[in-house]
Amino acid sequence: QVAQGSTAAMAGLQPGDVIVEVDQQQVTDPAEFERLSARNQKEGHLLLLLDRNGTTIFLTLAVP
Repeated sequence: QVAQGSTAAMAGLQPGDVIVEVDQQQVTDPAEFERLSARNQKEGHLLLLLDRNGTTIFLTLAVP
């Protein structure tokens, strides 16, 4: 799910997107995503590699 009006939604993240990498590090499960995003958010943004219906795309997510 992507909360309407959230930072993720405004960046373009859509329901059904699968996060494959955070800042070029493979994500294997939700706990791994949390760990990687917490470690990398100090820079003010996260680079996400997504699988959207079989298409691979990059998305930059600003983090507060």
